[in-house]
Amino acid sequence: MGSENNELIGEFIAESEEYLAVLNQKLLKAEDAIKSGVDMSAEELNAMFRSVHTIKGTASFFDLQKIVHLTHDMEAVLSRIKKFEMKLTAPIIDVLFGAFDTLQKLVTNLKEQGSLDSVDIKKNIQEIALILDEKPVEPSIKGTQPSLGSNQPVLPVVAAGTVIPAAVSIPPAAVQVPKGEQDFGVMEINDRFMEAFVSDIEDNVENFNNDLIKLEQTGNLDLVGNLFRYAHTVKGSSGVVNCQPMTEVSHKMESILSVFREQKKTIDTDTVTLLLDGIDTVKFILNAIKKQTHLVLDLQAITDKLDQQYKKLINPGI
Repeated sequence: MGSENNELIGEFIAESEEYLAVLNQKLLKAEDAIKSGVDMSAEELNAMFRSVHTIKGTASFFDLQKIVHLTHDMEAVLSRIKKFEMKLTAPIIDVLFGAFDTLQKLVTNLKEQGSLDSVDIKKNIQEIALILDEKPVEPSIKGTQPSLGSNQPVLPVVAAGTVIPAAVSIPPAAVQVPKGEQDFGVMEINDRFMEAFVSDIEDNVENFNNDLIKLEQTGNLDLVGNLFRYAHTVKGSSGVVNCQPMTEVSHKMESILSVFREQKKTIDTDTVTLLLDGIDTVKFILNAIKKQTHLVLDLQAITDKLDQQYKKLINPGI
């Protein structure tokens, strides 16, 4: 496995550890809510769902079948609770905590041993199946894909750590490129990965926009951590499919957000505007990929602005 692939797996592990921390915190809050006889807020439930959903989405790119299978089933439970099809109870929390512990072991083993082989998810899958009143599906064996249900995309099987090449076509002379912009050609994502990639980026773009607006309205600093994770996930997913323009923009957004996260301070209006420009650029790139049209973009302009803002934040006296 090359150093670039090792770095991508390392980023997935770091990202998963952050989402696991969020999930653990929300599960503890859910447990307290049940003991107090109150309902958990929709925002807290959404945070749990997003954490599990994001880990599942990124794990699928690396063929981490046990993680995909377990998070998919946890997501199914949380989805029903969100839709009021199931009530959050103490026994359900116990099952989710059990699944959380196993998920944490999977990530830890991947980090320390580079393997998921020694962690058994069968008990957790069976317990979740009983909650859902469904026949449990045996955890998939190596080289096969778990059944995700008729309404879920079948995610591809990829060797762990693989970076999927994104072919960029040579732009024909007929393409008109405005002054200052660059034609990146048609970013061709392998059809087997397109649905999972598009779904993952769309979810994170939507969540980023929503939480940035909430942050402006409420000043809730917890949302800064959410924004950092969304940008980090976009960077990781676009890196896996080798979509360089999206990776570059999201990486620079992540760097800015890391400053606010570490310093625990509210994001100023100028930075909010710039981050909105950044996430709009991500969305613009994604739309070009979905439509399979030439990506014509002044990438330098947005990355320069993000760089300048980052330098101001780390060197406020300049």
